[in-house]
Amino acid sequence: MSVTAVLSVNMVTASMLLSVFFVSDSPPSPRIEISGDLKEKESVSITCSAFTPCPHSPPKLTWNLQQDSHNKIQENTDGTFTTKIQKTITLSDQQDGYNITCSVTYPVNEGKHVKTAEQRKTLSVSYAPKDTSVSISPSGLVSAGSWVNLTCSSRAKPPVSRFTWFKISKDGPMTVSEGPFYSVSVTDKEDYYCVATNDLGNQTSSVIHLREDSSPSPRIKISGDLKEKESVSITCSAFTPCPHSPPKLTWNLQQDSHNKIQENTDGTFTTKIQETITLSDQQDGYNITCSVTYPVNEGKHVKTAEQRKTLSVSYAPKDTSVSISPSGLVSAGSWVNLTCSSRAKPPVSRFTWFKISKDGPMTVSEGPFYSVSVTDVEDYYYCVATNDLGNQTSSVIHLGEGGLSSNIKLHNRLRIKGVMSCRLKWPTRKIEGNIHYGEIDFSKRRPEPSSSSVQDSGQQQDTLYAQVQVSKTANSLTQTAERPEDLYAQVKKNYTLTTPSTKS
Repeated sequence: MSVTAVLSVNMVTASMLLSVFFVSDSPPSPRIEISGDLKEKESVSITCSAFTPCPHSPPKLTWNLQQDSHNKIQENTDGTFTTKIQKTITLSDQQDGYNITCSVTYPVNEGKHVKTAEQRKTLSVSYAPKDTSVSISPSGLVSAGSWVNLTCSSRAKPPVSRFTWFKISKDGPMTVSEGPFYSVSVTDKEDYYCVATNDLGNQTSSVIHLREDSSPSPRIKISGDLKEKESVSITCSAFTPCPHSPPKLTWNLQQDSHNKIQENTDGTFTTKIQETITLSDQQDGYNITCSVTYPVNEGKHVKTAEQRKTLSVSYAPKDTSVSISPSGLVSAGSWVNLTCSSRAKPPVSRFTWFKISKDGPMTVSEGPFYSVSVTDVEDYYYCVATNDLGNQTSSVIHLGEGGLSSNIKLHNRLRIKGVMSCRLKWPTRKIEGNIHYGEIDFSKRRPEPSSSSVQDSGQQQDTLYAQVQVSKTANSLTQTAERPEDLYAQVKKNYTLTTPSTKS
């Protein structure tokens, strides 16, 4: 029986409806709707909805627009029900091409199992021209009367319908041409810019300054995939009008880089320096700076230009850790909040929480936050952060009654702080001593030598091997270990030996 058949039945119970609904293996996909004009700066409402055969056991909707979206159940005019999530956003050119993903999870067999389905929709956002700029060819040194070609480029949706060229004169800007290209003869000093226009607006480029014998900036090019552990080749090149008196390139990637002159297919020459590096997350955001120095006037003077480029390196999660709140003493039954944090590029797409049980790690939750009730049994938790490039596991956090909580690795030493009272009986003298909030290091099997010898004043150090029972009184120190929380430790204490004074 199909879903259509279910909708045609009027008298049917919720359990019957669920049974019929999932005769097929795949539940129906959710539906994504966008209301509004898909243009930059416009606000649109995006809704994801799913058929809800049983409103008392509804499906769960999630999507990549917002975490923990509020699911709302709505009764339709025909008596059926629909579960929805909704978000209103203001569009920009950066959201053009963004994929909205919505997933639905249906409980089946009284919640013992689930079935899921997914829907995707790509945003197509219109926007005015962006990143409008002017480039010049040839970009090398030119003399008065030489011709250069200017190119105006821009990205826009719909595409640019008109390019307009302006020259800045003493009387202000004046139109000199239309179209993406413009050729001009270089004089002493001239300034140009272009304007790109489409149906949604226009954008003006920066001004390009044409100067006789001006020094063109070098060009930095990176070939390869900008991901950690990948090797990339980085090249800085400069136009070389005279190969017998070439420019000198330097950069901050390597000192004394070898300058190489290369002849191009059009007969011109280019000077290059190159370096191959293996990327890491530490190089994300690194600024590459390349400088070129041209000799002019037969080497009597120099002219310089510089170019910068910032590395944008993608990497798997790093520095993944778990923090706990509140971090103070807690009692059994109290709730604490665990937070998983990590840095990654692209950002972490999934956080997964694990609890270490006697059968091994088991998944207990997903998301950056997890709340857990503290019991009198020691529990161990950790999280895993994941993105498209990989994942990383945090250290293990240990939870137990009394607030013993710290980030540890499973092989780390466990430390405990407590209060104990010890009473020793000597044949002729009585000694009493208290250890207040002492630290017991369980990793040491033998007593360490005292840093100072026993003094004649009566101070003496004694080594006691006591059974320490957590949260118990001092008189339980001599009991037999019957439970896992009974711990053995070596306790050192300096005691002052005193002899009762005798009355004369």
